[in-house]
Amino acid sequence: MGKILPILLQAIFVAGGVVGGLMLKPKPETPVVSAEDGAHAGDEKGDAKKDPDKKKEKKKKVGKNKKGKVDEDPDDAAYSGTGYIKFGRQFIVPVIDPKGRNHIVMLDLSIEAPAIIAQNAYEREPKLRDALLSALFKLSNEGRLGDDILLEHNLQDLKKTLLKSAQAVMGEDAQGILILSIARQRV
Repeated sequence: MGKILPILLQAIFVAGGVVGGLMLKPKPETPVVSAEDGAHAGDEKGDAKKDPDKKKEKKKKVGKNKKGKVDEDPDDAAYSGTGYIKFGRQFIVPVIDPKGRNHIVMLDLSIEAPAIIAQNAYEREPKLRDALLSALFKLSNEGRLGDDILLEHNLQDLKKTLLKSAQAVMGEDAQGILILSIARQRV
């Protein structure tokens, strides 16, 4: 009996594992038949009657607005609204003020852009980082990242300068600069 018990327990645990795995297995998705595939896959209306859970593909409403530009579907979130381009790393800029003190300024920036542009902006991130860092180094050399950087008018000037640099890369798609965090550290 002592030799059979371990084998019996192993068989029970293996069977329990198989049953648990089958219960937790995700259900396969039913394919959605589009109007274009309807001719190949049979009558779409007939298929929908047979399978009430089948979803129909939503058609986009596209039209022309008063300016003659193509309007996208207002329900489609990818084409409407504002998006933000968030950089993966902070911008770190060395600063030497007129008194000879060395600091570094760390900025966490985002660029405001149309949502569809923001989704595809990571292809341009190296070029955007280069343009923004160049502008920050120029501001540092001009002494504009000193002790008074947190004054309102200095922050607005900083945002305007960075926006011009972003627009040099992205054009008018760059709508604004957001400063998410800013820190100064003495070195």
